[in-house]
Amino acid sequence: MIDNFRGEFYHHLDNKNRLSIPRKFANRLVEEEKGKVVVTRGLDRCLWIYPFNGFEKIVEDMKKLPMFDPRAQKFQNAFYSGSHDDVMDKIGRILLPKHLLDYAQISKEVVLVGAMYRLQVWSLDNWNKNLEQIMHNANEIASDMSSFFGINAPDSQDNGSK
Repeated sequence: MIDNFRGEFYHHLDNKNRLSIPRKFANRLVEEEKGKVVVTRGLDRCLWIYPFNGFEKIVEDMKKLPMFDPRAQKFQNAFYSGSHDDVMDKIGRILLPKHLLDYAQISKEVVLVGAMYRLQVWSLDNWNKNLEQIMHNANEIASDMSSFFGINAPDSQDNGSK
């Protein structure tokens, strides 16, 4: 399973709304997934691109969500209904359907972001806004996430000298 997508890449969609996948990712997707990907709605008005088998694993996990929980149903609907299967062409491009481009507010300029086990596709404007918000709140976000890494968040009273 591909789990180390990383980096930030600036691209333009072509006139048929195809996105070029960076060669280092495209090669792995062809090698491990025969070029098959699934594109779906992500959070914060971006698109998520999954290797086909990675998407199928998430779908299997989603089947464990409570069937009668309205939040689970809404999440499943948003995530699964917008999904689009595609296979990269010979030069590493995928088609981004209009309904997904509209959702992500993408016209031509995009930022492709490696996010571990998936790629994210952002409009340039939305990426810049998102990144600004992240950087503005970076310390708070890092503190909130520290427990996931077994790291104690620094005490606000601690000035670093012990």
